[in-house]
Amino acid sequence: MDPLANRPLLLYAGLLLVTVLLPTFRSRALAAAGLGLAALGIAAEAVGAGVPGGAFSTVNRSLIVAGAAIVGFSAIRAWRERGPAAEGTPAPIPFAVPGPLLLAGLLCTAYGPHLILVAAGIFVTLLSAAAATLRSRRVWWIGVIGFSGILFSAGCFLLFTILGPLGGRMMDLAAGPFSPPAERLLTILFGVGSLAIAGVFPFHRAPWRQSLSPLAALLLARVLLPAFPEGVGDWQAPAMLWLAAAVAVSALSGRWAAAMVAGALLGLWSGRPEGVDSAGILLLFGWLADAGLLPPPRIFAVGRERWSGVWFAVPAAGIPLVLGATLRVQVLISVLALAAAVIALGLESRRRAGADAGPYIPAR
Repeated sequence: MDPLANRPLLLYAGLLLVTVLLPTFRSRALAAAGLGLAALGIAAEAVGAGVPGGAFSTVNRSLIVAGAAIVGFSAIRAWRERGPAAEGTPAPIPFAVPGPLLLAGLLCTAYGPHLILVAAGIFVTLLSAAAATLRSRRVWWIGVIGFSGILFSAGCFLLFTILGPLGGRMMDLAAGPFSPPAERLLTILFGVGSLAIAGVFPFHRAPWRQSLSPLAALLLARVLLPAFPEGVGDWQAPAMLWLAAAVAVSALSGRWAAAMVAGALLGLWSGRPEGVDSAGILLLFGWLADAGLLPPPRIFAVGRERWSGVWFAVPAAGIPLVLGATLRVQVLISVLALAAAVIALGLESRRRAGADAGPYIPAR
């Protein structure tokens, strides 16, 4: 019985466990590059299960074997280079709990039963970003918030106009009388507005960083995907291309929280139900990591470098599912985004070659 054909996810789980338990960031970065190759092979094999011919399957299994070999090499090298733990006090990891205004807006957007409450949640969330911008004194970013606010206002006005005074319940939104042109327009308004404030490239240096990324995910899950499937299908390719570029730029610049958020939104924009839950978890962990809440500072205050990879196990477990969802709709874009992340991890491993004694603090 071929384990690659019959137990690919079990193999991936084993590789993931080895990766997160490696003792240094250098070894984990290289192993994570191999894990990404294995995830691509596993996802492609699942997507192309009905494709005739052996060449496709051979390529996929080669990716899995290559990824497993890289993880094994990283583990062997880490064992051979083991030594005493570094002395000294680890550098502190800055963290900031999301503010009450932001949490109130996101909760209202996530659970509001009526479109009025969802719209209120959107604008309360934007208000929290405006407050963060004013505190940072980089007031020019208010223009981005204003631009998104205008798009959201136009989208909500158009929605209320189409649905009429008796419409607007979120549970009935998918049954709304939306014509194909209206779907395309509403997808542009809500899609561009949400991506502009999600903290992904080229807006990754915004004062609010990735704190508004859950808003983009919630609008996709509660408004765009259920109510405007044709509009999402029409604008899916440019949106996913934007997000794939964001994954590549963030990964190559060492902003891994932003790369996780962009990758999660990439999976959500695929519209595939099998990737939605995994993409949501990936986005949640990216959001928490951007806030400095992962790894938990108090739990890993001692030996932070040794155990700081453990927190990545949960979001990484769903990467094959997210990849499978994106591969079903955009193969080249998905492969290029993952390739950029794998290359970035390999480069990060080389950059960290002489810095394993200290704790790793990702670029922000």
